[in-house]
Amino acid sequence: MDINPVLTVATNATGVVAGKMISPQSIVVGTSATGLTGREGDLFRFALPYSILITMFIGVIALIQAYLLPQIIPFASAPAADSLQTGQSGGGVYILILTVLDLLALGAATRRVDDNAEKE
Repeated sequence: MDINPVLTVATNATGVVAGKMISPQSIVVGTSATGLTGREGDLFRFALPYSILITMFIGVIALIQAYLLPQIIPFASAPAADSLQTGQSGGGVYILILTVLDLLALGAATRRVDDNAEKE
């Protein structure tokens, strides 16, 4: 089974975003812009769990899209839109539904983490 190149590129781009929040450059710029210079370690420790959570979440989504539901991502070599048969789609509805479910799950996880932080 070949992996869809569109999925690979999209997953790589998403992984970059998840890793960007813990990059040294982002942390230094963030602390200097907010007047928290010297507290880079605190910011890193705060952002690291979120980065790991997002990375794991994206990994699970990519595995589901690659192996369980490969039809939801259109292949890069798909025929022109005017040659598609009636009722055949590129998976846009599935992508929309999964995106909404992903955002709801991520929002619930973030809220749970915030609620736990407030209790402490």
